[in-house]
Amino acid sequence: MISKTGWEEYKRIGRMNPSTLVNGVKSMKSLKRAIDGGFKEPTDPMRMGSGTHCLLLEPEQFEERYCVIPDFHKSPENVTAQGKPTDSKATTYYKNAVKEFAKSNSSREFVSRDQYDTMLHAIEALRSHGEASRLIESCGDNRELTVFGEISGVQMKGRIDALSPQCIVDLKTTASVEPSQFGRMFANLHYGIKLAIYREVIRQSIAN
Repeated sequence: MISKTGWEEYKRIGRMNPSTLVNGVKSMKSLKRAIDGGFKEPTDPMRMGSGTHCLLLEPEQFEERYCVIPDFHKSPENVTAQGKPTDSKATTYYKNAVKEFAKSNSSREFVSRDQYDTMLHAIEALRSHGEASRLIESCGDNRELTVFGEISGVQMKGRIDALSPQCIVDLKTTASVEPSQFGRMFANLHYGIKLAIYREVIRQSIAN
C-alpha cells in the first residue's frame, strides 16, 4: 500500500522500517538497540538533509516543522562581559535569547541561518540541473509517500521521497559528489539495502 501519511503519524505506526533494519548488518545487538531506542535525535547533517527534503518536496510544511534561529549574535544588545559589542554566540545575551526562542518554538526543529542558506543553495543547484529537475517534476504530487509491505513475514513501512512513472526518486545530501567519496558513504550507510526494501514494498503495492 502507498499512502500520504504525515511524518508524526508515520513515526507512530508500529512496523519495521529500513533505517532501523540496516542496523542488523552490524549485529543483532545493534538492531535490538535501534528497535528499543526508536527514532534518534537528529544530528546536524540529518537535520540538514530532512530540512532540504521538506523545502523541496513539501515547502508548505517547512514552517510547521522547522524554524530558523534569528541572528541574535548580530544584535546591538549582544555584548561581552565588559560591555563591548560582539558577534559571539558565547555571550549570556545570545544564550538567553536562544533559550527564550526555544520555549516558544518547542514543537519545531531548529536550523541556523547558515544551514537554511545551504539548503536553499542545494535546492537551487538541483533545480538548475535539467535532468534532475525534470525527474522531480515528473513525480507530480507523488512526493513524501509512505509505503507498506511485508518481507519474510515482517511488516514493513518506509518513506520515499518521490515516485515517478519511471523510478523511485531518493534524494541524498552529501559533502561530496565525487564518485569515490559518495560511493563509500552509499555503502557505509547501506543506501542500497534501503532502496531494495523500497523497491520490494512498492512492487507489492503495484501488484495488489
